[in-house]
Amino acid sequence: MTDTNAHPSSRRYPPEIKERAVRMVQETMERNGNDQGVVSRVARQLGIGVESLRAWVRQAEIDRGTRAGLTSEERVRMRELERENKELRRANEILKSAAAFFGRSSTAAPASEPLHRGQSRHVRGRADLPGPGGRPVVLLRGPLPASSGEPSAIRS
Repeated sequence: MTDTNAHPSSRRYPPEIKERAVRMVQETMERNGNDQGVVSRVARQLGIGVESLRAWVRQAEIDRGTRAGLTSEERVRMRELERENKELRRANEILKSAAAFFGRSSTAAPASEPLHRGQSRHVRGRADLPGPGGRPVVLLRGPLPASSGEPSAIRS
């Protein structure tokens, strides 16, 4: 199974070939103590692109910790985070466009109206609500009758 998100040159060679080529380069460098021309020589022997093999060796050194850089796992994680970031930015732009299109909510109070309005007159133990024609609707006036089957919570 090939990685569809991988670079085209990495799909051309199976992982076994990559590991073998990198191992051959590392063993030859350790044996000879000289690293000049080793990569190109191994690449010619295996029929691999020189720059591809050089990049694999560099990445193997980073993964081992002998060279500075992002490890393979960090690169994968970085790619995932960049993809997620791109999707979130796109979703944010869609939401901004939708908010601008639909405007403010029809139930929202106008910006000029204060959030909390002061009480126009003092209320003692009951709530007087404006009813039709400006007459107050009185809630819970007087004692509550025994349960007669009739709702008595609201009377005018």
